[in-house]
Amino acid sequence: MSHQPPSAESRWPIWFARSLVFALSLGQPVIAAPVQPVLLSLQAQKRALLAGEPIVLAVTVEATIAVQLDRGLNWPEAPLRILVDRGQGFTRYLAKSWVSGWRKEDRGATDGPVKREYVLGFDALVGDWPLAVPGTYRLVAEYQDSIHGRFRSDAEVLTVVAPTGAEKTVHDELRRLGVENLGLDQLNRLSPELTDLVRRFPESAYLQVIRLNDLDAQVSTVTSGYDPFDARASTDPSRRQDNSAATIRSRLGALLPAAREIAAIPGQFQADALLLLAGIHAGIGNEGTALETHRRILNEFPGRTAADLAREEVGDSSPPSIEISTAERSLWSPNKKLVPISVTVMATDDSGSAPSIKLVSITCNDACNPAQDITEAAFGTDDRAFKLRADRTGGGNGRTYTITYEATDAAGNKTTATTTVTVPHDKGKK
Repeated sequence: MSHQPPSAESRWPIWFARSLVFALSLGQPVIAAPVQPVLLSLQAQKRALLAGEPIVLAVTVEATIAVQLDRGLNWPEAPLRILVDRGQGFTRYLAKSWVSGWRKEDRGATDGPVKREYVLGFDALVGDWPLAVPGTYRLVAEYQDSIHGRFRSDAEVLTVVAPTGAEKTVHDELRRLGVENLGLDQLNRLSPELTDLVRRFPESAYLQVIRLNDLDAQVSTVTSGYDPFDARASTDPSRRQDNSAATIRSRLGALLPAAREIAAIPGQFQADALLLLAGIHAGIGNEGTALETHRRILNEFPGRTAADLAREEVGDSSPPSIEISTAERSLWSPNKKLVPISVTVMATDDSGSAPSIKLVSITCNDACNPAQDITEAAFGTDDRAFKLRADRTGGGNGRTYTITYEATDAAGNKTTATTTVTVPHDKGKK
């Protein structure tokens, strides 16, 4: 079943943008060396799954040329695609239908880094779940066009096991009801059978995408001016539209308990569930709770596209503050030994949330050998302990190591700070 995008007049503000699959432009492009026209990366949000369980994939495309990117995976000729190796080589995954935020800027040509998230639930080419039986699977993202050729990401390796206990019951019931139910992002209420299955197994890994789709459909119904609990058909002339602010707040409030319940369940879809919960809070006037929920998404799910939407809502433009220091300000004597260094980092932000910290770089001002003179430093992580060599290669000023850290707040604002450790030329300059 396919659906037409809603009109601009019926769309809710950005905090109700559909959250299961969407695309957002990221920061500045990363320049690869040597330069390749299209670079792709693929990240699975879960690498150990149950047979038939949906999988959320994040694809990042970094292009130095204009590339054509479609929002979904249900267009057979689309240049960007997901390939699945079930043990007999890679074959294409084809979605049956797809939900999006319907943003016009997310479709068509792009020449910068773009991140997209996809939910693989039902493969229309094989008529089954893409990871239907236990085993090891490989997934890659691929871009191909007639001008530039074909480019692939590195493969993600997934391990799939047979469900047991309650999850086996859900698995078998979904098989009976129709495997396509995990791939239909439908804009209508759940069938009575699925409703009962969700009631009996609300925390099942199989059912979170179904629950989230259903809640999203109810929110869409409310923001279009209709009662989501009204059983009458949408074509029934007696069903009246009511777009008054009071009615919308009241109807959204009725959805709040279900939204809280779904958002409390850990898993691949929790970031999206929290985004929808934040939107409901904002819609009923709970601005403080909405902001707190958006910040939670940024803190707990910084790499998800839900965080990109949450960052727009937080609207924090003030960078965090950061101060760094080391107890070992000077290394003496220059005996060429590696010396343990401990760094103290103090970072705060106006939001009240602790910024994330990462070690950016360690450099030296003389002809040192970074591979040998700087060891055990995990760049790009919050690493505050490493070793520096007590050595210098001559010159009147000795050696100076410059250590740089970066603090990033929940809104993505960044601040860097540096400190130094010296190896003096002589003891008098210690």
